[in-house]
Amino acid sequence: MKNWTVISKPIKESSKGLANYLNYLVDVNHKNHKNKTTIIPILGNSEKLYKKIVYSVAERDLIRSKKRKGGRTISSYAQSYVFTLPENLPKHPTPEDWKYIAVDLIKTIQKFTNIPFKELKSNIFINLHDQKNPHLNVVVSKVMDKSVKTELQKKSIVSALKK
Repeated sequence: MKNWTVISKPIKESSKGLANYLNYLVDVNHKNHKNKTTIIPILGNSEKLYKKIVYSVAERDLIRSKKRKGGRTISSYAQSYVFTLPENLPKHPTPEDWKYIAVDLIKTIQKFTNIPFKELKSNIFINLHDQKNPHLNVVVSKVMDKSVKTELQKKSIVSALKK
């Protein structure tokens, strides 16, 4: 398939930015979604993921402060990936097709992070915005297993996910 894109961005502004982004992804009444997008949940719950990420970051910061480790706290709690198909496809994937793709994406992320599949799955939110140019939104926690997974931002993972 040609002309499809994968965009990877850190979700900035700590918990506020994460909350805003997750709310946007599920808001059917947002001006970008109203009357043109069907939002289909694929994996996870945005509210549960938000709470889990904020708790994981707080736990990591507490451990670091007890060890008297310096340094900045992280300002980007999660990584966003958007997989967008072009408008001119003769047939769009079904929600079941997207679920199959989502499992494959999780397996690819697992290879880069070395986090067990079950734990990784509980640190991800995925939904589909079905519209003229359908796109799959994937949000992955950057803090898992009490450490920051910097490999989520590398170009190599984006290349692997696109394949």
